Amino acid sequence: MTRNTRKSRRRRRNGRRDRLFRGLMQFTRRIQASVSDPLRRLYLSFGFLVLFLFVGIIGYMLIEGWSPMKSLYMTLITVTTVGYGDVVPSNNTSRIFTVFLLFLGIGAATTAVSNTLQLIVGQHLYGAVRMRRIEEAIKLLEDHYIVAGYGRIGQQIVRDTLARGEQCLVIDSGEDVQHSEFLLEENIPFITADDT
Repeated sequence: MTRNTRKSRRRRRNGRRDRLFRGLMQFTRRIQASVSDPLRRLYLSFGFLVLFLFVGIIGYMLIEGWSPMKSLYMTLITVTTVGYGDVVPSNNTSRIFTVFLLFLGIGAATTAVSNTLQLIVGQHLYGAVRMRRIEEAIKLLEDHYIVAGYGRIGQQIVRDTLARGEQCLVIDSGEDVQHSEFLLEENIPFITADDT
């Protein structure tokens, strides 16, 4: 085998590896983007919870031969960890299935509850934390410019000031919530007050 042949094979192998790596990275980014929305995470978590309930019902019906109602009952008391003890698995296969259902079902239920609470409380808490950071950033400002009003011209002044590497503080009436959200996202310190 010649030296050029080995090099070309190595290049092809490395090219395939690079394409595979890029594909995995794109897949990972898509997954992260799909679960970045809190509402979508809530839907997914409840979807998984319902899926585990169906898996539990069908599993107990097949393994134990129970009715759909008894299977649903056993699945619910397993996932919620109530465990009354009136319905118990009769064989090792069913016990192993119960353990599997217990771990995954508790995880799915906990995730669903967590995502629900995050959707309800999270936005307010996150906004409060961001505002506290902005207040701390304002306290640390020295030798900075104050931009009164964040309209079209105020936005250009802020962009120019930041491009020069200088600090600025924006004072805006807050009538346009879009401005406040943009300033929060860009970590630009601002005060919502009368800018006249």
